[in-house]
Amino acid sequence: MTSKYRVLHIGDNIKYNHDVYQRFASEFEIIQPTAAERERGEFMRALKERRWGDFHAIFRPFWNTGGEMGRWDAELIPLLPPSVRIMASAGAGYDWADVDVFAQHGIVYCNGAAASSESVADMTLFLILAVFRNLAWSHQAAHSCNPQRFLDAHKNSPLTALNPRGRILGIIGLGQIGYTIAKKAHAAFGMQIAYNDLVRKPAEVENAVGARFVGELDELLGLADCVVVATPFAGRTLIDAERLGRFKRGARFINIARGSLVDEEALLRALDEGQISAAGLDVHAEEPYVHPRLARHGRVMMMSHNAGGTVDTHVGFERLAMENIEELLLRGKALTPVNLHLIKTPKNDIIWVDADEYIGSFPSGSAWKLSSRIREHAYYEAQADCEDFDIQSEARGLLVCFKVSGNGPPTAVIKIRLQIPWFRIVRKTSEVRAEQATSELPSSWNSEIEALT
Repeated sequence: MTSKYRVLHIGDNIKYNHDVYQRFASEFEIIQPTAAERERGEFMRALKERRWGDFHAIFRPFWNTGGEMGRWDAELIPLLPPSVRIMASAGAGYDWADVDVFAQHGIVYCNGAAASSESVADMTLFLILAVFRNLAWSHQAAHSCNPQRFLDAHKNSPLTALNPRGRILGIIGLGQIGYTIAKKAHAAFGMQIAYNDLVRKPAEVENAVGARFVGELDELLGLADCVVVATPFAGRTLIDAERLGRFKRGARFINIARGSLVDEEALLRALDEGQISAAGLDVHAEEPYVHPRLARHGRVMMMSHNAGGTVDTHVGFERLAMENIEELLLRGKALTPVNLHLIKTPKNDIIWVDADEYIGSFPSGSAWKLSSRIREHAYYEAQADCEDFDIQSEARGLLVCFKVSGNGPPTAVIKIRLQIPWFRIVRKTSEVRAEQATSELPSSWNSEIEALT
């Protein structure tokens, strides 16, 4: 590639990973809008007039800055140049970005959940202790400096306090954060783990934490002694009055995901009626405002949405955002994509064959290089100056084998692995193009297909 990919850096300068940024800045051309240019009106104006020209990635390394343009939605995203392939941002949650709209434009969105999972899981363990041991009651009484409240908490809070050991922890969403919570709760407290997710995890993942998959959310709510919400916001309330009524009576409840997932009025009623014994809330529906009655409730432990708030997390956010961009633009596969399953390719369009891993090391002495592009430049480029050898790479249900001979261009063989729309690989000098066919591959066709030449 003759020119560098261009990256739009929104937000403050790097604070921690200066060595990584030095490499990052040498690999890409960095464009950094001013704070004024990041305000929504000016930002949209700049995109419309193509002030920054074509760029290929959007880089937001911090949570406190870089969001001045507001929600990334159907008004803003279509203004991006068609060259944009990835947005990599700090933060685990992404309810401020319409990742489905990004997907409609072929843009991969990557979050920072992997960088915050340790911090969030640690704080969740604190909240597990808080709701089982009535810590909010004791904490508020001690801070009141009122002797009567102190004695009341001292004498009476132990009457309903429990140890978490052996209790069932029900986790809604066993992603990076949910799984880290499961590992820590299982190891530290000996809790039994049950979980609900859209996709069941492999047996080895479940077995590592003794996890049980529960396919129906209502079933999970009815068996768990403590429920933790660790799933992204999907545009609707998840825990409402009806769902709270399906909890095991006296269960504990924790939300470290998004406040908008919970009907706070319904939660308050469930607490007052004893349906829920105690709640731990790191997040709130109307942040930065909190529900005043929940805030005063003696069985609710609250925090200011900082379960992931550590220096370690911010260091990780920076690094992971840069590495996501490097991995996708230079090696073909992002590390933490959240919307890849939503990105569809129209029939008959030339598409990018999404390699499972970038082919970066080859037999000794070879000068064979493979680079990938997507969207309007969706093809593999190959150059060869080496002895005969085969190179294989996984690609969306296909095993694509590039057979290189001497200095000639590669030919390609497809081995069918899944029942999917079939592909036609066309060799043109040093290019290998992948085109999606209009028809389905017959289920009986299980042979290798020689590339068209």
